[in-house]
Amino acid sequence: MKLLNEKQFHVFKSIIYLKRATKGQIAQATGMHRQSVRIILRTLKEKDFIKSEMEKNKEFFSACGLNNIKNTFLKNIDEVNKNIPSLSADYQTTKDSQVINHLQGKLGLRSVLMDEIIKGKEICAFHLSKNSQELEKEYKENDKRRITKKIPLRMIKSYDSQDKPLTKIKKTNKKSKTDIFIYANKVAIMYKDVETSIFTIKIDEVTKFFKDIFEKEWKKSVKN
Repeated sequence: MKLLNEKQFHVFKSIIYLKRATKGQIAQATGMHRQSVRIILRTLKEKDFIKSEMEKNKEFFSACGLNNIKNTFLKNIDEVNKNIPSLSADYQTTKDSQVINHLQGKLGLRSVLMDEIIKGKEICAFHLSKNSQELEKEYKENDKRRITKKIPLRMIKSYDSQDKPLTKIKKTNKKSKTDIFIYANKVAIMYKDVETSIFTIKIDEVTKFFKDIFEKEWKKSVKN
């Protein structure tokens, strides 16, 4: 049996990114109902994944240390093998000193998509590859959160797509195994092959470089 189900894992990862947050802030970041978040927070606390403290009559939640979580995972060796690498990557992305991070697979993509929602800025994307069924599900779930938070998306895409709110799509004949997301002060470069690899780069000059390329291509591309 899994120590955390998908929704619990989603809430826990949002707390890692937010570092310290109230129930309301966590609900906003995840796009989940406050009542659902409240129940999940209680479960995470019971399992020693998170801790809380009161300040000015408000309860703030934060993630427990990774070593403590590893000890919990050691009760189930299969969960250690599957989830610890992903959790380690998520903890690494919270370090201000790091500007380049490497993530992998579905959980890596989920981390990037959640980061886009937390940043809350316009997303510009070169979507030049076909999605697997597994990744398509992640994009659909994230679109619901994005639209709820009123975050606009402009996408240059090589494959046909359905219209969605707050979404503008232009068509290109370029195809590639690489997709690029530009948002806030970051660029995420995703290469899809046997294993999906994602590099996130937080360097102003690099972000501006890719944003300038996107704007030039946007002017040249035609509506989907």
